[in-house]
Amino acid sequence: MLAPHDPVLPTLPDVLDGGTVGSLLSAAVGGAAVAAQPRYVRYKPANKAMVLHDVVVDGIHTVAVLTVAGLRDLRKVARAAPALTPAARARCVVPEPVMFVAEAAVLVEWYPARAALPGLAVDRAVLATLDETLGPGEPTLVSYKPEKRAVLRWGGAYLKAYIDGGEHAQAVRGLLNSAAIDAARAPAPLLTISELRVTAQEALDGTAVSPLDTDAMHALGAVLARLQAVEPAPSLPPFTPARHLDIAGATAIHVGQLLPDLQEPVDALLERLRAAAPANGPLVVAHGDLHLDQALLMGGDIALLDFDHLCLADPAHDAATVAAHLITGAPGDLDAAAVVVDALCDGMGGHPPGLVWHLAVAILRRATYPFRLVRRDWPERMRETVRVADQLASQGALLRDTATA
Repeated sequence: MLAPHDPVLPTLPDVLDGGTVGSLLSAAVGGAAVAAQPRYVRYKPANKAMVLHDVVVDGIHTVAVLTVAGLRDLRKVARAAPALTPAARARCVVPEPVMFVAEAAVLVEWYPARAALPGLAVDRAVLATLDETLGPGEPTLVSYKPEKRAVLRWGGAYLKAYIDGGEHAQAVRGLLNSAAIDAARAPAPLLTISELRVTAQEALDGTAVSPLDTDAMHALGAVLARLQAVEPAPSLPPFTPARHLDIAGATAIHVGQLLPDLQEPVDALLERLRAAAPANGPLVVAHGDLHLDQALLMGGDIALLDFDHLCLADPAHDAATVAAHLITGAPGDLDAAAVVVDALCDGMGGHPPGLVWHLAVAILRRATYPFRLVRRDWPERMRETVRVADQLASQGALLRDTATA
């Protein structure tokens, strides 16, 4: 993978290269056969980078988080790593779960070791009230954003562990509020553990929703319409167009850091979006971060998952977010997303005003995802993503940007 040039992080290319990481880790664990593949990266230029690798050690699959930093002594961090619980060591495939590899000046944290994420290695004894739900066996890692949170499947429950206490509190609020919304068919909350920043909820088993399934898109739109009709709980935070733009602005800065030739066009795009921002109107209950992986077909209806960002937002927000997740920087993405938007909005009862603007902002917010997801062609995909957002901002007629009865 092409790595950004960063003199403060000279070994960044090494930790983004699976072959190099495999060799480094093999030497670090005493010569075992190790294969590595980068899957996710969070990067702060001239500061630090954190790369999640899928790893196979002597035929056993696991993951490891590799961190390089220019402003911290990672050797000291490794030495100061807190003692791990017996459960954490038992689930780790290597004898030393936290190590410093001097050759690349990299801190390595092997699953489930992550000093800032104690809930990732939660001990079964702490979950004693869920013993029957968990069933036999150990948890399975479902998703992992090492700078934010991780999701584990354990028997009949999903466990979510958070780094930030505020995000954990927000997730608890979303979990409890969504459980009271019949329209969402959300998972039931099972447990929260504040000191470990963990939540547990029932596991729902259904069928994944395909963007090619028009009937499912209609049904999802109907769910969104029912969600928007719910009387909001007083605790739900507002998510305004101004907040939407603030996040897009932060992304625009990162775009320019990764690809300096895009800084001027992305700044111009952001200014057009700011000038065209809709006036603040009535806000409705919204999922807040909806994509198709968070919708399940169950018995002819659709259940929604992961209400960490449950909020009050513009009626166009959820539909725009679903469509934006379909923009990957590949040719034809926008055409496919337009079909999904039309089907969703038909199920909602019409295209909400401002939909194109919300979609353009949501796409810009995802402009760095090709890099974050370690796509080999990330520069081209980032450029295409920005181009699509710019096209929408300039030619709103690509989608029906009007309210319909």
